[in-house]
Amino acid sequence: MSAIEIVSLAGSIAAVITAVFGLWYQARTLKRKEKELQHKIEYDWKEFQEKYASPEDLTNKWLDGIDSPKEVHEDSLLEIGYPYLAGAPVRRPELFYGRRDLLEECIKCGNGEQMASLSILGARRAGKTSFLRFLEYSLGADRYPQIVPVYLDAQTPIKSCENFYAYMLREAMQALEKRNINIPRAPDLPKEVPYDTLSTFFKQAGERHWRFLLLLDEMENLVKFSNIFDEKFFSGMRALIQIGQVSWITSSFRTVYMPNTTSSPFLNIIQATHYIGPLTEQDARRLVVEPAARAGHFFEEKDIEAILHSAGRMPFLIQKAALLLYKSHISNVRGEEARRQLASSFTLEMQNYLQSQLTHLTKEEYDTLVQVVRQDEIDEDSHALRILQNYGFVEKVNERYQILGETFADYLYRYSKTAH
Repeated sequence: MSAIEIVSLAGSIAAVITAVFGLWYQARTLKRKEKELQHKIEYDWKEFQEKYASPEDLTNKWLDGIDSPKEVHEDSLLEIGYPYLAGAPVRRPELFYGRRDLLEECIKCGNGEQMASLSILGARRAGKTSFLRFLEYSLGADRYPQIVPVYLDAQTPIKSCENFYAYMLREAMQALEKRNINIPRAPDLPKEVPYDTLSTFFKQAGERHWRFLLLLDEMENLVKFSNIFDEKFFSGMRALIQIGQVSWITSSFRTVYMPNTTSSPFLNIIQATHYIGPLTEQDARRLVVEPAARAGHFFEEKDIEAILHSAGRMPFLIQKAALLLYKSHISNVRGEEARRQLASSFTLEMQNYLQSQLTHLTKEEYDTLVQVVRQDEIDEDSHALRILQNYGFVEKVNERYQILGETFADYLYRYSKTAH
């Protein structure tokens, strides 16, 4: 091979190497740009999702990435908490006391040959929500497999009738799901569904012999928003008892009326009205004694008397007073000193609650309360007096009417002196 040929071959080899290197470099550059573009697309898409995703989507995605807490073993519990629940609805059945007659009446509504509906009336913090939750627990699948209690809170933010139908349907399906592990998981539902979807569900479930006991808490909130919940809405709610195997247990402060109603109103399905008033003496004492005893604490007889004297026999007030005295005891303040502290601290803590109770009374009811606390002459046949007895504000003892609970009586007497 001549020198010229060798030089030519070397040049060709060099050209090939240069071309290959160029192609390799170009491919590497393209791959780097592809990664950059892919990263930008992913970033832009993530930014788009975060910008336009609903808060519900964002929170659900965040929760999906969180593991469940580790199981707590009994021997690692250092703090048992307070034995009394003063304020929030009672969720644990062992903390619920009394109301057994009313419980039986409500169970009959769902378990009778023909289902029935009833209304529960009671003052603020009388325990209506706690009772409905206890009723829900009492209708366990082991004893009442065909009854499906569905708790509905009328204080839930609602934007439209269709929104409430979706809420009802969602709660009913989830409640049904809990009755039997063989029932498939309830599907996710849109935020609004038409009435026909709701009514069809109850119709088809009824044909399969499922009975729904709808526990509607704070019903007056629905009537308050007449721009949303109109006559057509309540007619639809009433019609559910004809469409499927459905009955209603409603709770409210007063009987709920639908103004400007021309058709048969929702109220017509209510076959009985019951009041949640004060506990019996026996149940009131149990509510004082047993929660503390479970926590290893035992009240003296004078302590029990002091709590019931201050609070009366309404569960919320009893739990509040008992909690205050319990806290004094675990702070090593006992005996007469602790009971004196209870009298003053309970009065102070209950002022806002007691005042709010008065604002919900009619003028006739308030005037009657004042007559009772001042021991004035009272019309024993007055409607207001009967209502006050039903609510648990007033009771008759030894032929005399008195305010139930010394703290309420003292507050009312002072309030009546200053009110104009």
